[in-house]
Amino acid sequence: MGAARAVGIHAVIEALPGGYQTPLGEGGAKLSHGEMQLLALARAIVTDPPLLLLDEPTSGLDAITERAIFEAFRVAGENRTILTISHRLSGVLDADEVSIMAHGQIVQSGDPGALAGQEGWYAVFKQLEDLGWRVGA
Repeated sequence: MGAARAVGIHAVIEALPGGYQTPLGEGGAKLSHGEMQLLALARAIVTDPPLLLLDEPTSGLDAITERAIFEAFRVAGENRTILTISHRLSGVLDADEVSIMAHGQIVQSGDPGALAGQEGWYAVFKQLEDLGWRVGA
């Protein structure tokens, strides 16, 4: 229950007909996509790993659910390293360091705030997302 509380899915689980004993069915049919993401994160942190590797953790989520997921990442990342692979910059704005890859090579790396002020891939992607474009989505 501690991991579920940490990522904000505990109340949703408790509200299910059988609480933590509720069968979810194939693909977690009783949960939304965002709730499934939070449940997956809780399952990942319950063993207290030093590293979490997240591949496109916010794909297909609306902005409100995405914010909840990011808050869960902040909590989950307090005592561990989180490596996130994402096509969307919104998923890396809180990162300590971002690396941009193109054609299998790192073409730009650094603090997101600093990268946004430099010429290069990051600034272009940031400008496109700010205009409402979804790069790679």
